[in-house]
Amino acid sequence: MPEILTIRLAALCTVLLVCIGVAACSGDRKELGVGKARDMIAASSRYTAPKVTTIEVGEDAVMTMWKDQARGSQKLQEDGLIEFKLLRAAGEFGGKAKVTLTEQGMQYARPAGDRENFLVIELCKRRIVGVSAIERLESRVVAVAPDATAAADGGATEETLDEGTAEAVEDAAVEAAPPTVVDVALVEYGWQYVDTTPFGRQWSEDCRKRRAGTGKITFLNDGTGWRIEE
Repeated sequence: MPEILTIRLAALCTVLLVCIGVAACSGDRKELGVGKARDMIAASSRYTAPKVTTIEVGEDAVMTMWKDQARGSQKLQEDGLIEFKLLRAAGEFGGKAKVTLTEQGMQYARPAGDRENFLVIELCKRRIVGVSAIERLESRVVAVAPDATAAADGGATEETLDEGTAEAVEDAAVEAAPPTVVDVALVEYGWQYVDTTPFGRQWSEDCRKRRAGTGKITFLNDGTGWRIEE
């Protein structure tokens, strides 16, 4: 009797642990916390991309590319970030200039893809400052069909089924597929421009004034964890 009682108690403890684990997992699946949402947004390059501008450099830079930067260029020259020399004033054929970034200035630059003689200049960074609200929306129901060929004939592969049988099995699998419930949450977050570069101080009022704003992002959870909707 003591042995049977011990076995029953052990089994009961196992069942309780499983139930607790399922409840915990279910809670993690259903709720999106403020901290988790903020961390996921902050880790996404899509929402934290720095503010940048593209400039033309080299011996034959077109002055129209520099019309928005001309006012701050003298200060940047004084600070040793660029070398700027006007070659031809704006006229019938447009102005030309020789523009070079110094080694110090190149710290804030990167190539502009395959555009020769163009550089992307970082003006300031964009920081996620917090999540102000999370609104749970109506869940979406999506039908996801299992692998039809794997389910057919005890795991038969596509090569072992003729075309008609494979199509019939696939249709049956789609009809029998249980729907997947996707949880949906709308997250409102705040951001601000920070870490203004020397170029940003001269060329961007938004960076200079550390402009801030808000945005909204949809999060989805199909049972595998929360993710940002693409």
